[in-house]
Amino acid sequence: MKKLILLLFLACSSLFVSAQKCSQIDFDEIYKKNNDKKSPFFFSKLLKRYQALDTTMTPEEYKYLYYGYTRSTFYSPIDPAATMLRRLVEDGKLKEAKESIKLLDKTNPVNLNLAYSKALLAFKEKNQKDEKVFSLQSQGLMTTILTSGDGLSAEKAFVVTAIEDEYFIMKMFKLKFVKQENIGTCDVMTIELPNMFNIEKIYFNKEKSSEYMKKMFEDKK
Repeated sequence: MKKLILLLFLACSSLFVSAQKCSQIDFDEIYKKNNDKKSPFFFSKLLKRYQALDTTMTPEEYKYLYYGYTRSTFYSPIDPAATMLRRLVEDGKLKEAKESIKLLDKTNPVNLNLAYSKALLAFKEKNQKDEKVFSLQSQGLMTTILTSGDGLSAEKAFVVTAIEDEYFIMKMFKLKFVKQENIGTCDVMTIELPNMFNIEKIYFNKEKSSEYMKKMFEDKK
């Protein structure tokens, strides 16, 4: 388990501190190319490659997959089952975890907790081939988030599409929050000091999650 977390950390930690190279996400451009059948970023094509465990997917393709997923029929910003899956694998309840994976593969395939759980499961079962494949998927999704901003302000917040992704990133970097605030389109985490990045707060842009929840409640009226 420590080995897997270390691989994710090494792949993503340098991105966390490269603030000046980050930019925000243009969702209009994402959706435009996602809907263009002639584009290499056509969403259905990207999803099919991801589910086929294509290890040649590029960071740019992961970006269009992760953010384009917000327009898919699978999308939900809150999925407790995915978080529970990770805990099952971490606790060694592998039989239950495998059943949960089968369900999530059908209901919420592009999910950071799901990809990580598959990698961790493979690691626990000493299946190096699957561990490598699913670690690449975890890295691809996590890198997408960490290159969406620097997380140090509302203007350059990390752009997430699922609330669980905020907590996943905090967990991977062993960051503990002492306060959580909802400010505008952001979740703002006040971080316990000292920490490896010497930062006091992390900003997560959750606009897409908020839009989804708002629409869901309006539809129920």
